[in-house]
Amino acid sequence: MRIDEFEERESLKNILWGTGVGTWEWNVQTGETRFNERWAEIVGYRLDELQPTTIDTWMSFAHPEDLQESEQKLNAHFQGEADYYECEARMRHRGGHWIWVLDRGRVVTWTEDGEPEWVAGTHLDITQRKQTEAALRESERLYRLAQTATGVGIWNWSLEKDQVFWDQHCWKMLGMQPSDQPMNYKSWRDRLHPDDLLRVEPEVQKQLKEGQGFVIEFRFLTANNTWLWLQGRGQVVEKTSAGLPLRMMGTHTDIHQRKEAEIRQQEQAEALKNSNQELEQFAYVASHDLRQPLRMINSYLQMLERRLGDDLDTDNRKMMDFARSGAQRLDQMLLSLLEYSRVGRKGQPKQQVSLATSIEEVLNFLYPEIQSSGAEITWNPDEWPEVYASFDEMTRLFQNLIGNAIKYHKADQVPVIHLGVSSKGAFWEMVIEDQGIGIDSTQFSRLFQVFQRLHAQGEYEGTGVGLAIARKIVERHRGEIWVESEGEGQGSCFYFTLPKNRAEAG
Repeated sequence: MRIDEFEERESLKNILWGTGVGTWEWNVQTGETRFNERWAEIVGYRLDELQPTTIDTWMSFAHPEDLQESEQKLNAHFQGEADYYECEARMRHRGGHWIWVLDRGRVVTWTEDGEPEWVAGTHLDITQRKQTEAALRESERLYRLAQTATGVGIWNWSLEKDQVFWDQHCWKMLGMQPSDQPMNYKSWRDRLHPDDLLRVEPEVQKQLKEGQGFVIEFRFLTANNTWLWLQGRGQVVEKTSAGLPLRMMGTHTDIHQRKEAEIRQQEQAEALKNSNQELEQFAYVASHDLRQPLRMINSYLQMLERRLGDDLDTDNRKMMDFARSGAQRLDQMLLSLLEYSRVGRKGQPKQQVSLATSIEEVLNFLYPEIQSSGAEITWNPDEWPEVYASFDEMTRLFQNLIGNAIKYHKADQVPVIHLGVSSKGAFWEMVIEDQGIGIDSTQFSRLFQVFQRLHAQGEYEGTGVGLAIARKIVERHRGEIWVESEGEGQGSCFYFTLPKNRAEAG
C-alpha cells in the first residue's frame, strides 16, 4: 500500500470516529456484508460477537414496520430515481429497547448487466433527536388541546409591515376565515366595539410607546355581526436597535360567558341594592308616619276613658286596656322597625373605634337593669381591640346582645355573663356568653329575623327586632353572627366576627 493511500485511509477512519457513524458495505448479489466496530456498538455489541455477518444480520435488528419503507427507498435508488438511499429506521438494541438510526448509502459498483453490486453507507444514531422530536410533537399536541379547551388564540403583529397574523383558533372563535379580510391594525381597530375603542386604543398605544405589555377586555365584531367579549394580551417581543417596537405577540381569549355572567350579576346586585334602599325608605316612612295615627288612637282612648269615668263596667274597662296596650305595643314595634331601617343610613361614619369604650358605654346605659337583676358581668377591657367601624352601631350591637343576656335569665337565678374576644385569622371573634334560659337548636334560624320572638309577650318584653338589628350591623361590617346553645336551660353563646383589616371592613 502506498503511503498516500495509507494516509487517506487513516484520515477517513479519523473522520468516521469523530462523527460517530457506523459503516456498512453490502453486496446486493451475494448478501455479503461488512460492518465496522461502531456499527456494532450502536446496537450494543462488539463486532466479533456478530460474526459472520450477512444481510440477514441487519434484517435481524431492523424493526418489522420499517422494512417496507427501507425497501422502497433502496429500489428508488437502484432504479435511478434517487441519487442515494436514505431512511430513518429503528433497530433493536441489545438492551431490548429500540433505537433510531439514519441509514444512508449509495451504489459504488454495478454488475456487467447493470445491476447494483456493492452498496456502501453509514448508520448514525439519531435516537436523541427522535426523542426530542417526539417530545416536541407531544408538547405541541397538548398545547393545541389547551388552546381548544381554554379558547385561546394566538396573534402576531408585525409593526414594520403592519400585518397581523392570527392562528386558526383566533379565526375560529370569531367565525371567520383568513380569506375573509386581510388583518392589520386598522382592520382590527375597526372591529372593536365603539364603547370600548376609546378605552382600548390609548392603552395599546401607550404600551407600544413604553415597550411593555397589556391585558385588556373588549368586545369584537364576529363574522355573523354579533359582539364577542375577548381578553387581549400583548407583549412587545422584538425591537429595533433604537428601542422602537418591531413585533408584538399575544393572545385572544374568549371570555364572553364570564363577562355576561358578570354583567348579569352586576345588574342583579344593582337591582337588589335599589330594592333594599326602597324597602328601607318605605320602612322608615311607614314606621315614622304610622306613629301619628297611633298617638291619636291613644289620646282618644284616654279621653274616652275619662269621659265615661265610672260608667265603664269591668268588661268595658278591660277592653279599653287591651286596646290601649295594643296601640302601645304597635308603637314599640314601629319604633323598632324605624331603628332597623336606620342601620347603615343614620349612624356615625366608620372609623377606628375602641370596642372596650363601646362596651363601657353600654354597661353604663344598662346600669339600671344590671342593678335590678343583680347581673354579674366579667370581661377584660385590655383584651378588646380597635376596629374600623361605626361607633354608635357597635354600641347598639353590644347593647342588644348584652341586654338580651340580662333579660333572658331564669327567674330564680342571677344573670351570669362573660364577654370574650379572640383572634381568628383575619378576624376578631367576639362572644357574649350567658347561663340563662338557653335556646332550642331548632329555633336558631328564626333568631335573627325581624319580628321573630321565641317567647310570649307576657314572659319577656321586646319586639323581636333586636337580634335582626345585630345581624344587620355585623353584616354591614363584613362579619358573621351566630348562636350556640346546648338547649333550653343550658345558657347561650352569641358569637360575631369583625375584620381586623380596614380594607376587609370596607
